Amino acid sequence: MPGQFSISPDKEFSMKTDGFSGIFYKSPYKGTKNKVLIILCGSSGGRISMVPVTGYFCKRGLDCMIVDYYGRDGLPKDLKNMPVEVVGAAAKWLRNQGYKKIGVYGISMGTAIAVLAAAAFPELISCLILVSPMYMVTQAEKRNDNGVLDGSSFALYGTPYPYAQWRMSSLKFNLTYYRDCLIHRDLYCKNIVERAYSNCEDTRAILPVEKARASILFVSGSLDSMIPTDDTCRKFMNTLDEKGYPYTHKHLNYEHLGHVIVPFRSPVLKAFRSERMYPVRGDKEKKQAYREITRFLKYNW
Repeated sequence: MPGQFSISPDKEFSMKTDGFSGIFYKSPYKGTKNKVLIILCGSSGGRISMVPVTGYFCKRGLDCMIVDYYGRDGLPKDLKNMPVEVVGAAAKWLRNQGYKKIGVYGISMGTAIAVLAAAAFPELISCLILVSPMYMVTQAEKRNDNGVLDGSSFALYGTPYPYAQWRMSSLKFNLTYYRDCLIHRDLYCKNIVERAYSNCEDTRAILPVEKARASILFVSGSLDSMIPTDDTCRKFMNTLDEKGYPYTHKHLNYEHLGHVIVPFRSPVLKAFRSERMYPVRGDKEKKQAYREITRFLKYNW
């Protein structure tokens, strides 16, 4: 990946020995040493997908910790009952190391656990960076888009969260997804997600952003083909404004960006139509987005 900043881990954690799984990176550059950022991947990226993002923030003087919530020993194999408490455990470890301000960066599915953790552990988390955010907790899925499972995608200490149901079998889910990908010439499941949101009558499934005690930055792209993130961000901003949320909250939307808003280029991202349509404009907007995220972390947290 061009321009990628090379970093080496300082410490690795496991569920068996530490109660959470992850990797800690200490920035070699002078920065704000009382701040640290927890990094959460999306539903199909895994730990390795977040290393370039972590490198971006480390290069700017911010210590970071990638925290796993599925796919590792001691964690769910599929996207079912993924434990929100692992973020709390990681935040407690960081607090014990002397960090006074702990933020959480999440992308896609990672934004759901970020918000749930901020609501469950408001005394620990003081900033949220939510890139391409979810609006609701959704029904469990098999890993790598291989179908649906009964139950919730997230749980707190074994208690599942209320969720929006897919209301379709694994076969129908997969057929609908692949059909929409062919129709739109894109990785496309926006219709499935929008349908689940609109059919959900249990408002407890909505991610409780208002229960956080954190500065919040929402980042979305108008060409998101996976989930309706721009609409989600506007709804969350309205909720926070209506409830008189006392902490800084801001929404950034970018006209030529899609779902994966990350500060680097990769041939893998060409699977998204937005990346193929607007390679130059998109690259400029990604750089702008991460400049704004960096400013937010510096001045609004």
